[in-house]
Amino acid sequence: SPGLAHAVADFAGHLGIELSVKVDPDFEAVPSIQTDRADVDEQSRKIRDLARQYASRRPAAAVNRILELQHLAQSVDVQNRMPNFVAEVAELVTDPSEWLDLLMSANVSGDIVSPFLSRATRLRSQNWEGYVMRCLSADSMRSFAVGLVLQLENPPPCLLDMAMRNLTGVSSLIEHLCWANSITVPTLRQLFQHEDDSIASHAALGIWQNRDTKPIPDELVVEWRAAVLRSDRNEFWFGKLAEEQPDIAFEWLLATIQRNEGYWSRHQLGLKGALSAVSTEHRKQLLLALSGNFWSSDMVEWLVRGDPLLYADFLGMPQHKRFHTAPLGGHPNPNAWTEMAKVAVHAGIPPETIAEAAFRRTEGWSGKESDHFAEWVTAFESLSTTESDEICRIRDEGIKIAARRRDDALRQERNRDTFGRP
Repeated sequence: SPGLAHAVADFAGHLGIELSVKVDPDFEAVPSIQTDRADVDEQSRKIRDLARQYASRRPAAAVNRILELQHLAQSVDVQNRMPNFVAEVAELVTDPSEWLDLLMSANVSGDIVSPFLSRATRLRSQNWEGYVMRCLSADSMRSFAVGLVLQLENPPPCLLDMAMRNLTGVSSLIEHLCWANSITVPTLRQLFQHEDDSIASHAALGIWQNRDTKPIPDELVVEWRAAVLRSDRNEFWFGKLAEEQPDIAFEWLLATIQRNEGYWSRHQLGLKGALSAVSTEHRKQLLLALSGNFWSSDMVEWLVRGDPLLYADFLGMPQHKRFHTAPLGGHPNPNAWTEMAKVAVHAGIPPETIAEAAFRRTEGWSGKESDHFAEWVTAFESLSTTESDEICRIRDEGIKIAARRRDDALRQERNRDTFGRP
């Protein structure tokens, strides 16, 4: 077969062996991508020469031959041989319409059809809008057609409307086009207002990433800001944006809290970045905004962020009583944690409850569990014995809890070593 012949000839060439193998001359003239500059220049010349031959043929004959070459490329797993060649052919034909009819009827891949569709659109060839609509309806060609329409300076309303209804799964493409400043202001406005949060926020990201080269247009600032506020909590880029614009971080956090939806994790990058950017006063407002049925103790801990004064304000919010000890989670220490504990004592929280609250967040650990809780014993022992009676009681109770957990872990570890089970 032609594919096997090519593979054998190619392999022999790598070994320095000359074989008399009949190969497809056209396919051999469309070489795979190389790294050597001289080779690339020579390959480009060969591709242009062959493209001129194909562009001068009758479209039906040329398309049939292109399909043969594409099948051959697929049979030897060389997918990068054809797109550059086909693009050269498309740029040379005077009327891409007949070529498009033939290619689309053959149901070929989008990278073969797209150069002719692009050419037809630029030339405004007969029925070019119909071809674009057909591509918008085909899974294999939808993303290219969407990108083509979005980059038009004055896209026909019917095409733009259809493109906007077919943006599922192309948020990364949208981001790239916006970053490249390839989309006009009216179309950008529609993207920012799109019903899909991912599309709107990725469009906003693309524009923001290129802000140093081209600032966000004044007439789009309001829509851009609204799109940013629809960003997902896992978006790393949102954390970076929040550092530059803390007021947007506050608005986004407020809207996110008011929706009271889903799982909150300290590993959600957008959330983490936004929380690190907001001021103490904004964090207080966000604590006040938490609804009575809010269930994320992590969010409370992040907002208080070890601030004794803010913690005192939070303890004065009776609607959040079930989360009043959440900011005490983590290893105790003689400084920041002790100051937080004093605030809790002053608010009337029992020392035993405060000590237990520290264990709410034990984090992960490596090694033996008994060693882990031995560290907790040491942490509580570091608290001063010259503090108030309440702090001393917290210290003693914490040591007792940690020692009990350490001893339980030691017992399980001995049983596992001896009997193979806890």
